[in-house]
Amino acid sequence: AQGMICASYGKGVLMKHITSPSFVEFNDSLSAHVLFGSGHAWNGVYTFINFGGRVFKTSDAGNTWQVLKDFYFMGQTTEISPTSQNFIMVAAIDIYENTFKGLYLFRTLDGGATWQACDSCDLQNIPEIKSINILSADSIVLVLGNFPQDTVSSYMIKRSTSKGYNLTTVVNYLESPTNLAGTDLIALCDNGNIFISTDSGASFTNTGHSVPPSSDTKVAYNPVQRTFYVGTPYGQLWRYDPITSSFEIIADIPEGITDMDIDINGRVYILSLSGIWYSANGTDFTNVPLPPLPLVGIRAVSTNTVLLYSAGRGFYRLTEVGLKDVALDNLKIKYVKGKKLLIEGNNLDNATICVYDAAGREIPIEITADINGKLVNIANNKAGVY
Repeated sequence: AQGMICASYGKGVLMKHITSPSFVEFNDSLSAHVLFGSGHAWNGVYTFINFGGRVFKTSDAGNTWQVLKDFYFMGQTTEISPTSQNFIMVAAIDIYENTFKGLYLFRTLDGGATWQACDSCDLQNIPEIKSINILSADSIVLVLGNFPQDTVSSYMIKRSTSKGYNLTTVVNYLESPTNLAGTDLIALCDNGNIFISTDSGASFTNTGHSVPPSSDTKVAYNPVQRTFYVGTPYGQLWRYDPITSSFEIIADIPEGITDMDIDINGRVYILSLSGIWYSANGTDFTNVPLPPLPLVGIRAVSTNTVLLYSAGRGFYRLTEVGLKDVALDNLKIKYVKGKKLLIEGNNLDNATICVYDAAGREIPIEITADINGKLVNIANNKAGVY
């Protein structure tokens, strides 16, 4: 029977008979996890799409993975809602009626069981989707990409208030934008200039602050401080506070900043050629050396656990980042009236104190100094096992 065989970068070896309506993958040994956009992680749940269009999901911080969907080619980016694990969006190319229709934005509202095409672009002028942001009010979706208009290439931000449908343009003609960052406040850097949105992406304002221009600059949002971190490939790390409008450089990372992420507890992780730089308070950084690997991205998937990804290789999982071994001599934990724990012992200033519920989720706590040690207040949480 006549047919064709082709090798796809990121998909493997595909075979198609002339009479067959679709390609069949029969050798995936060439599969490459090439990531164009990496999305965010929420409480150990993370999704990504490789260049071959295969959508993966982990619900246990990268320990195990499942395939949610197999599109055809050109997976570019993915995002999961911060409030619902079932709402996921991806940008990829699929085939309908045996014909390439273009790059589509797809969504699933049931965790990947079914998918709907939200919007599309002409394949003749292939666009680039840099990032998809699903906001805390998860009916709102922002898409940053290069959408060709009348054969003229133009970066812009599109916005949906109906979970990916009915996208409208809110910002036109960006020059060299970075990723979008934030879930309520939104920021990005374009040609070195910092822009902010305080109305869930309906409009953006130039803050008047800037960094050395580079399309490789990264922006990350600290949900605890409600501040933005801007890292350049030249190594400068800046912090912007949209409430006070302060903009300060807080670190100079050796050998540049490749990527960075901030977990839901406000811990900052920076990937550099000099290793991982970690900060629990967002200001003071400690270096964690890494072996010489071709790493291009980092995602904080749970407390002190990060995924490091490498084009063509996939993910490396690193746990206990930023934790130090200390001698906690004479350690005692006492219950104090009013749902408080008194922790006594030596070297507590060098220890990280966390409280988890029975499901393994870290809960918010207040820690204050006591004459005998550290006083941990859990009064704001429901009754249960911690």
